[in-house]
This record gives sequence, structure tokens and C-alpha cells, in this order.
Amino acid sequence: MTWNVRVEYILAMKHPPGRPSQLSSSACPGGQASLAPRRRSKSCRTRPKRPGTSADPASLAKAALARFRRAGDKASETTTPERLLRAGGMARVERFSRAVEVQRRGRMETRTVEARRIRIEDSPFARLRARNLLASGADAEVRNALLAAAADRYRQHWHYAGLGPLHAIDPSRERVSGTMVGLLRTERQLAHFQAYGAAVRVLDEDARRIVEAVVLHDREPVDVGRELSGYRQEKQATAVALYVLRAGLRELAVHFGLMKRAP
Repeated sequence: MTWNVRVEYILAMKHPPGRPSQLSSSACPGGQASLAPRRRSKSCRTRPKRPGTSADPASLAKAALARFRRAGDKASETTTPERLLRAGGMARVERFSRAVEVQRRGRMETRTVEARRIRIEDSPFARLRARNLLASGADAEVRNALLAAAADRYRQHWHYAGLGPLHAIDPSRERVSGTMVGLLRTERQLAHFQAYGAAVRVLDEDARRIVEAVVLHDREPVDVGRELSGYRQEKQATAVALYVLRAGLRELAVHFGLMKRAP
């Protein structure tokens, strides 16, 4: 057994793979093999980076997750840091409690059950509603809430009418009842379908396109504005989309009885 083979054998026995070795080939990497402890010269030493000093996405994500946990969420199955960063401040922790009756030692006692949940609403329309961009001028917050309620009602009729692209099926059931394409299953679905059709008829073609794209299909206003107006500039396309969206939501609010038509 030669000297080099003996050195490699001793290193492999004392320091198996996955464990850092205290033996080095030389004072700096790249020298001859030796059994002396690793000693780096000042020229070879590297100062470790302090965590959190760089603005890389991983550090920002960990900081966002830490702040969100301090706000009230302590569960291990919390939202991922990447999802929180993409939400852009639109995530919040909701706390709620409910009184339940439990049996203890033959007596019924009332207990309060507290729970927390994470709600993330970062769709394009949710951002417009949170920033009060659905209305302008006097009483903007009040009219913003009314127009948002009209949009929610419009989306509710669309969803319960079965017009959405997603239809969930429970895989735990052996048989799942289905219907023929184009047929309504219940009278409730028929009522929502008729209500949605009546709401669509009060909108003109441009307003219907904008409202359906932003409210129902969660598209960005700037993209829909570019398709409608032909403007390529972001500000111009967004302004056109917001103008048409506000007009359409006002018609829906009047139709649902949430607002009165301006004289």
C-alpha cells in the first residue's frame, strides 16, 4: 500500500461521506495531501455572509413568512413563502370562534372553539376593490363597496348557473350522477341561469366583455384594455378598462337594486 493510498484510506475511515473532514490536503485547497489539521491562511479564509443582508428571493420569502406567522398564524401547514410574496400584501389571518356544547362527566358544558384561517384574495378584481379603484370622486368608498357587491352578485349567478369552467367530482364515491350537456339539473340552477341572463342583457357589448374578463375570468385590466382599445401603453389601456368596467358595474348595481340611476 503506497503512501497516497494509505492517506486516502485513513481519510475515508475517519470521515465517511456526508461528514465534513478535519484533514486537509494543505493550508489552502489544491496542495499535497497531509495528515495535519486544516489551517487556512488569512488569504484563504472567507468571511461567512450574514443572513438577511442580501436581497435574494429566498431571504425575502423567509422574512415575509416570519412576519405573517407573528401576525397570528402558527400552523405548520401555512402558506408557502412564494405564495405570500405573490399575494403582495393581500393575505390576512382571520380569527373566529364558535360556542359548542360538549358532554363532560354526564353534564353538558359550553366550550368556545377558536380557529384561524388564511385568506388570500389577490385576483385583479380583488386588488381593485381593496384599493378603492372601482369608484372615484365623492363617497368613493361607499360606491366602491356597492359596485363590488354588484360584481359579487353577478359572479354568484354565473357560478351557481353552472357556467364556470370547473366542475368538481368527488373521487371517493363509486358512482357520480351526471347530466347531459346543456341541461340544467335543478330549479335553483335554472333560477340563477335566468338571473344571470337578465343581468347580461343590461350591459352593452364592450361592458360585457370587460366585466366578464375581469370579474369572472380574473384577467388583468391592462390586458383587456389593450384588446378593447388597441392602446399598447399600460396607463392608457388600464384607464380604458377601468372606465368601461365602472360603467358596467354601475348598470349592474342599478339592475340589482343596489344603486339608483343618476338623473
